[in-house]
Amino acid sequence: MQLNKEKIKNILEYVIIFLIFFVGIRKGGYYKEDSLVLVYIIQLVSLLHLIFSDKVKLNYVVGLALMSLSISYFLPIIFNNVASVSGALNIALRIYSMFLVYLVVLNSKNKEKYIKAIMYITLIYCILALDEISYKIFEIPLNFLGGGYIEETTYRVSSVLQYANILGLLCLLSMIYISNILENRKNTNIKKVILSILFLFFTIVMLLTESKMILVLYIGYGIISIKRMEKLFYLILNLIIGFFSVALIKEISVIVVIPIFIIYAGYILLLFNIKTRRNKYLFSILSLLLFIAVCFVFSKYLLNIGIISSIKEYFLNFNSTKLRIIYYKDALKLLADNPLNFVFGLGGNAFRTLYETVQTVEYISLETHSLFVQVFLEAGLLGIISILIAVVYLFIKAKNNYSKLMLAVIIIFACFDIFLTYTFMLYILAIVIAFCDIKCKDVDVKWKVTNGILYLIVFIISTLQVVSFFIEPVEVNNLNVTLEAQEKVIRRCEVALKFDPFDIEYIRNCNVAYASYLELLDIKEELYGYDYTNLKYEVINKIYDNIEKETLYEKNNKYALEDRIYYTNNYVDELVFSNYKNDVKQGYEKYLSEMYNYLNILLNEHSKNDYALKTYSILGNSIYDNYSYINLTINSDEVYNILNSIKENINIRL
Repeated sequence: MQLNKEKIKNILEYVIIFLIFFVGIRKGGYYKEDSLVLVYIIQLVSLLHLIFSDKVKLNYVVGLALMSLSISYFLPIIFNNVASVSGALNIALRIYSMFLVYLVVLNSKNKEKYIKAIMYITLIYCILALDEISYKIFEIPLNFLGGGYIEETTYRVSSVLQYANILGLLCLLSMIYISNILENRKNTNIKKVILSILFLFFTIVMLLTESKMILVLYIGYGIISIKRMEKLFYLILNLIIGFFSVALIKEISVIVVIPIFIIYAGYILLLFNIKTRRNKYLFSILSLLLFIAVCFVFSKYLLNIGIISSIKEYFLNFNSTKLRIIYYKDALKLLADNPLNFVFGLGGNAFRTLYETVQTVEYISLETHSLFVQVFLEAGLLGIISILIAVVYLFIKAKNNYSKLMLAVIIIFACFDIFLTYTFMLYILAIVIAFCDIKCKDVDVKWKVTNGILYLIVFIISTLQVVSFFIEPVEVNNLNVTLEAQEKVIRRCEVALKFDPFDIEYIRNCNVAYASYLELLDIKEELYGYDYTNLKYEVINKIYDNIEKETLYEKNNKYALEDRIYYTNNYVDELVFSNYKNDVKQGYEKYLSEMYNYLNILLNEHSKNDYALKTYSILGNSIYDNYSYINLTINSDEVYNILNSIKENINIRL
């Protein structure tokens, strides 16, 4: 029976690895729709693995920190007026699934297969990253799978991960692992050659990503290897050949690098077969000088590499660094706005929703570009304390040097770049943490109960979200259907909203479906003379209820503000006559005052965003034209004053 359990666990582990690979294929799981179903399945498979484990081991400090980090994203929903309820839930569920993967890897009989899996997954992504090949061969299957951005050119290759820096990070992690394997003296020459070629291939792709930060981390890896001359030479050699290969790829084709791999394989074989260390060092130095000379001859091509000019620009202008500092300052402004923000955070996706309300310089960013700043902003004190405890504890207690080095690379990268919103990278982090070889204990009953309750909550929320995902119709605005067919679409939208009421896209799609239904009613009225007045009033009030929820759940989100203004103005007559029959003037004043309030938020708090200002102008003019006609009938001084104020603001902005 024990053997069967181990076989089942082993199969489940390979299923998890396969699922993690697919999370990366789908743009790294950056967007909710690209990770939702896969995260849910990983949660289920992880739970099955833990059920089949007779004993579950855990490091309580790390485990509690990861669980607290997940819980900290739920707290803004309860204690603060969060920027995005849906975003808070989404990030919380991702982090909890990361915790489950950590548990599975930690309790695996063969943890190293997960590190190997990172290397193999990276290899596949790198092959896909050579876009001249993947565009022709893999375009159709990758598009079918919802893969990333496949292009014909090799400019800043990012494979299917959407973000080039992430691919560069994966390459560096894989190189650290390969370097560790090569230090094993029991390796055969063939294995050494294959691993060396793989190392060079990862170096080339790392350079093609043109990530300055990853190159700096690679150089840092070389600096800490100074004491070991063989390793330092090996890293420098690969970097030089890598630059030369990238120049050839940029100038000619990917295919021309193949002879370099063949020559390199022979060279490595010769190097490894030199017996004495003195001769090996002498051969290494002469080889390095030869490679430098070759690079000097072909310097014209090398200087045309994108990463060279990118680095030059970076150190001359520091534009990227300056912009990141601005992100951090704006994030801190949001935290300082309210004590509750500081304590509990503003929930998931807070920065992308709210940064325009505090920015003083024009930019567009969905992230703070720092793991620690992002966690502090979104999850408050509990979140940042949880992650700091986990990181410090791991660096102090971890025994496995190369996994500690991999963790250090991830953490340094995450300090200055996007990380948390990539579900795939959360799983990579979970694997590396579990591989750090820290002291663990058997899980006690109290922990099992606590984790069981949390898992039940997560499972219910995840199940509702997944069900909603499959219920939500793809097309919601088809005017070439019957009223009955559109009613079915509306019912599906309404059911999806009941399961996942906080998702802004579901709310917006439901309103689009309602609007299309109203247009179909207008067409039928015009053709057949039917009177659908009461039905229209009912549908329009449902739209209004939705836009109220949208602005409540998505605090100051410009899209939510735009929706509220647009729909209120578009259906203001119906809203007034259905809800203010006895005092039409009061109804018009009420809805205009509301729209004016949200217009001011759009104008004042999103003043650095061109899209928001353009929207203000369009909506403001629309309201002005609509209400100018209405005021001829109701003759309201309040309406007159608000309209003048709207027009004045539009003229000033223009």
